[in-house]
Amino acid sequence: MKVLTVFCAIITISATLFAQAPQAFNYQAIARDASGNAMAEKTIALQISILLDNDPAQVIYVEIQVPLTDQMGLFNIAVGYGDVQSGEFQDIDWGNGTYFLQVEIDPEGGTNFQYLGSMQLLSVPFALYADASGGDADWSLSGDNMSSAPTGNVGIGTETPQAKLSVIGGIKSSNNEAGTDYLELKHGANNASLKWGGTGDLDFRYEGNTLMSIFQDGRIGLGADYAASSAILQLNSSTRGFRPPKMSASKIAAIEDPKNGLMVFNNTDEHLYVFRENEGGVWQRLKYDDEQIEPEPWECGDAIIDQRDQTSYSTVQISEQCWMAENLNIGDKIDGINDQTDNQTIEKYCFDDNEVNCDTYGGLYQWDEAMKYTVVEGSQGICPENWHIPTDEEWKMLEGEVDSQWGYPDPEWDNTGIRGLDVGLNLKSTFGWDGNGNGTDSYGFRALPGGWHNHYGTFENLGYYCRWWTSSEGFGTGGAWSRSQGYDWDGSSRYWTDFVKSGRSIRCLKD
Repeated sequence: MKVLTVFCAIITISATLFAQAPQAFNYQAIARDASGNAMAEKTIALQISILLDNDPAQVIYVEIQVPLTDQMGLFNIAVGYGDVQSGEFQDIDWGNGTYFLQVEIDPEGGTNFQYLGSMQLLSVPFALYADASGGDADWSLSGDNMSSAPTGNVGIGTETPQAKLSVIGGIKSSNNEAGTDYLELKHGANNASLKWGGTGDLDFRYEGNTLMSIFQDGRIGLGADYAASSAILQLNSSTRGFRPPKMSASKIAAIEDPKNGLMVFNNTDEHLYVFRENEGGVWQRLKYDDEQIEPEPWECGDAIIDQRDQTSYSTVQISEQCWMAENLNIGDKIDGINDQTDNQTIEKYCFDDNEVNCDTYGGLYQWDEAMKYTVVEGSQGICPENWHIPTDEEWKMLEGEVDSQWGYPDPEWDNTGIRGLDVGLNLKSTFGWDGNGNGTDSYGFRALPGGWHNHYGTFENLGYYCRWWTSSEGFGTGGAWSRSQGYDWDGSSRYWTDFVKSGRSIRCLKD
């Protein structure tokens, strides 16, 4: 039977490249018989040849493929993956010459091939061309993405790139096909330029915050994406000011070609100077009046900043005492199995050796470390300047103030163990306590259940209890008074312990 097979062919050059310099490209076609009917669900044989310059005498590569058509007569093959008859696909020099694809078919799947025609390969797969040009298979495709992880550099317009990407010429980015909105980076023979056009402004951003905006009419806004229409330069900040150049009087006088209105700060007499051309070309000092801006006085209830590490702590006024409203968290974390030592560095434990717990509950400190290796009652210890570790008596004052039944100095507070009616309930935070142990936090003290560090190196009772050191030794050397709050009582526990190697929380009190 004479068969005239008509192909409707698509060569998929770049859409389906294979990982790392593929040695194949896709070819898709529909096989039809002489009557135009699709050769559906039929095994056919194809002889594929690649010719240089469409010259039958220059057959570079030949392979045979035996695909199965689908119900529409469609088949797909990967040229380069067939049964090779001659040549080496990977040796084809795609960058040198014009190549044609010649197709022959045996509709019965045998070797009685009939010539169908040839077509020019108008595009060469990128990775194949790179390989044939001496590439090392660094580039790969994944869907619509192309990537590379070379150890060398990539050059556009240069054979000797000096960076990961070197471009000789300009780089232009646009958000539309017409390129009416664009950003262009260019480096000429004598200067470099950053140019944008179309609508919108040029913004410089970091993590979503605008650092600088340049507007089309020349206005510049620093610190935000706006500038007043009457200002060529606007500085936007609620925490920082503008600082002009500082120099001595002799250096100010030596400024070459100063212009009218130029301003500098004279650090010899600490005044601002402005250059005045209409006054004979002199530097004139700005006069100050007696008005001064005084900082707001600090009051308990305001936050404090520990200047040692810039940590901020909230504070609370309770009667005549000003307390930190959170546990101290200062120092370098060490593992709980190790002792804190007198080494000029504040060391802390974090529950379960996890720094996150220090961020939430504060650090845990052995008594000697907290006291900075002194035994003087009321010492600053590791608290910030003008704050100290409260004494046993100062804790009694706090407890008597917040308890609804026994005030200070009732003898109730001289007892050991759990004392008071609801002092603990009123000091505990309204969240974070397990076992229905949350308090009312009626005074803003916000006691959290940070647990403690045992003197033998383990941690216990996060979520259920908290313990604080006082600065009072009590019964002589070798121990100190402590305080504790628990999920299962509403009072406050006072006790003396010689387990000074255990790690406990610190609340600082204002001097």
